[in-house]
Amino acid sequence: FRSIRWDPTTNTDRVDSYEFNKKQDFMVLDLLIAIKSHYDPTLSFRSSCGEGVCGSCAMNINGSNSLACVTFATPHTFIGPLPNFPVIRDLVVDLRQFFRQYEFIRPFVRNVNLPRYHIDSIVERYNKTAKAVYGQDTEEVQSVHDFDKGHAASEAAAFRKLLDKV
Repeated sequence: FRSIRWDPTTNTDRVDSYEFNKKQDFMVLDLLIAIKSHYDPTLSFRSSCGEGVCGSCAMNINGSNSLACVTFATPHTFIGPLPNFPVIRDLVVDLRQFFRQYEFIRPFVRNVNLPRYHIDSIVERYNKTAKAVYGQDTEEVQSVHDFDKGHAASEAAAFRKLLDKV
């Protein structure tokens, strides 16, 4: 397990290596917590939920940006801070500019002020699709079948069989 560490006092980075006897698969975040607890209490990283929801444990793992809490450690795991962000310390990056930019696009990404009729139409379309897939609403399947010349109905039947297997 190798980690790029950045020291703000000397303005330099270094690579630290750690060895583990793996008898089971571990997430990268679990190994980071073990390193901080047992080997090096000065290691800095962010983590919050541990379930891949919040994104606070994002880092560069084996060359790709991913979440440490949902990424399995490989025999030769190499981690570093997220690229293109200023590093505060070790694996902690400064996200202030990211959140400033996010404020501009937030209304387009997440709209919590949807009118009630729009939410109802989304739920209604979902319920109609679910009924068609499970064969409860033959009228919906027939209208899709007529519109798509048979392809959608056969796909719905295949999808229904797939759901029954699960």
